[in-house]
Amino acid sequence: MNRDVLIQMIVDRVVAALRERGVLADAAASPASSAPETSCAGGGKFAFLDSPLPAVMVCFCGGAVEMLDDVLAQLRRVRERANLHLIVSHTFAQLADTEAIRRALNPALVCAADEVNPATLREMLPRYKALVVPTFSINTLAKLNAGIIDSAPTTVLFEALGCGLPTLTCREGVDPEWLALSNRLTRTTPALLRPMLYNYIGRFEQWGAQWIEVDGIDAVENLLLPAREVLKKKRAGGAPGGRVIITREDLEEMHRDGQRQIALPPGAIVTHAAREFAADHSFRIDEASTEV
Repeated sequence: MNRDVLIQMIVDRVVAALRERGVLADAAASPASSAPETSCAGGGKFAFLDSPLPAVMVCFCGGAVEMLDDVLAQLRRVRERANLHLIVSHTFAQLADTEAIRRALNPALVCAADEVNPATLREMLPRYKALVVPTFSINTLAKLNAGIIDSAPTTVLFEALGCGLPTLTCREGVDPEWLALSNRLTRTTPALLRPMLYNYIGRFEQWGAQWIEVDGIDAVENLLLPAREVLKKKRAGGAPGGRVIITREDLEEMHRDGQRQIALPPGAIVTHAAREFAADHSFRIDEASTEV
């Protein structure tokens, strides 16, 4: 018997057995067209990037899930101004009701962890305004510090920081002070764990991530507006989240218009890429207790 014929017979028998057990669905019974439009499996999945609305990627890890109600309240405000693309890790999917989140946020796209493709990410990320990680976890933080990129969150964060995308990460799931408040760190916790976490947090910040708190997620709205408009709103007391975020794109636009200096209010965030641009182009940043 021809080897190819034998292999095909074996494959057919395995497929038939899997279908009998319900492990494998019949292709005729579940056509590809039935996939929801908001799934990464759907056709034209990144069409929303051509929308007039800016796009914000949101990556859910398994940390600080107890604050999910507050997270969703913040993200609903962002959703009014931007298309949201949600990426859900395996751990988060086990801890939270992802369908309820989909209904609450009405995102443009939802990707399960095994649908994240590094090559596609690398191509698409420059078209997003920001990445927000509202439920950051110790597991993800430790892996990135060790150079381990083996999950959806680590892949997304690695690629986002690598291309200079403004990345806002919530500290509640990893900061020792917050962990102590939620009783996840106790007196019996090894003494070395706290300084280790602070070291990880500091290193992550050096790579360009911006640490925020959950109630400051809506500050990402500032990234959806020109910096000069945000500063104007801030001076009038109306900037979302009460914080200004300055990106490289903002400084490039000002530089093209002949501006060589910017005065920032207290609490402003200047991204790492923006500081690099300022240093390379002699652009002066007058700061008042800003964050890097």
